[in-house]
Amino acid sequence: RQVFPQFDFLGWYTLGPYPTQEDIEIHKQIMTLNESPLFLQMNPFEIISSKNLPITVYESIIDLIDGKAHTMFIKAQYKIETGEAERIAVDHVAHTSAGEGTEGSSRK
Repeated sequence: RQVFPQFDFLGWYTLGPYPTQEDIEIHKQIMTLNESPLFLQMNPFEIISSKNLPITVYESIIDLIDGKAHTMFIKAQYKIETGEAERIAVDHVAHTSAGEGTEGSSRK
């Protein structure tokens, strides 16, 4: 059963500082669903600055090395855009996690 049949599958994500051979093997399996999926990697070990998220987006290429096809990742350019609704939600979560409010409480 498909959860969102009206949407296309674009890619997948994982955690880590850089792509591994395991990531490439998983990516090859995912390529059966989409011939060119995006791979997003979030790095929990990177120090987060106030302006940049610790993520890298990759596209895959297939390169011939010694006559054999090898799947490789190349970094893709991306831009994150947000609207007012996202900023309000992030602000709310930041204040709640900082102890300024709790779920179900009212502030006057």
